[in-house]
Amino acid sequence: MKSIRCHDRFRAILGLLKEHGPLSVSALMQMIDPPIKKRKLRGSLSRLIRKGWVDRRDERRFGGAGHFYQLAQSQNRRREVAEFLSCDPISLHQPEFHSRELLHAESCALWAHYLRMQYPGSEIIRDFKSAGNDSVRLTMLTDDGSAESVAPDLLLIYRGDTPSRLTKIAFEIERTQKKKDRLRAKLRKYAVGTRIDGVVYICSTDRIERVLATLYKSKIVPLAGRINHYSSGFLLLGRDDVTPSKSAEKMVNSNFQMFDMHTWIHKLTSSKLVERHDEMFTGGTLGGPL
Repeated sequence: MKSIRCHDRFRAILGLLKEHGPLSVSALMQMIDPPIKKRKLRGSLSRLIRKGWVDRRDERRFGGAGHFYQLAQSQNRRREVAEFLSCDPISLHQPEFHSRELLHAESCALWAHYLRMQYPGSEIIRDFKSAGNDSVRLTMLTDDGSAESVAPDLLLIYRGDTPSRLTKIAFEIERTQKKKDRLRAKLRKYAVGTRIDGVVYICSTDRIERVLATLYKSKIVPLAGRINHYSSGFLLLGRDDVTPSKSAEKMVNSNFQMFDMHTWIHKLTSSKLVERHDEMFTGGTLGGPL
């Protein structure tokens, strides 16, 4: 394992908290590069807390295991961290993350990190960084003022084999069952009222997957002229109970046929919207229907 100096560990930890918001030790261990032992990570976090640069949140709602670390948000502390990281203090400002949002936010962070490693050079935008972002505004076809409220949990903007062509993929992390009207409205927005090329829903249960697939096929596809020529390839469903790398290998389309996410993304990036058709996305790369 490559050694890493104390200040380099500080930079790595602070950089991850700057990019992703509150994280647990487990999540930090999965992301930090080069990797370090948990004992050294905990020691670095303790020192950052003593310096006042990081706050620790002890969330009892997660059975006593909910320790999350986030950047201190006072103006003076942000100024100190910004000087250490050589960045603008404004870039360290983060919204308030409520307790119930922390596990969801961490899942988003793990997926954002995974996608960044898999697709270097791509733009990956978290929902809490969407306000004022021109890429989000142009993709979601909304004015700047409402961009944050309609933005996906993650927006991946990727240049594939054709550098001049941007592929825009929305990722939603569904840890709890939302009302069907809310799910239907979001799916309809993606299919009809955006420039999104495809949507990935990362679901915590089979039930959420089934509800999304049923709503999509019965309520969205019949009305979505923009994407109905490749409706089998517009929506992909994955699981939140495994790591992103494992989930990406065994996703399913709306017909519950298995499909590898990276193959799916390659198919989207290597074709224009008008060239896509259902046969490109039927059956998947891992076999037939589940």
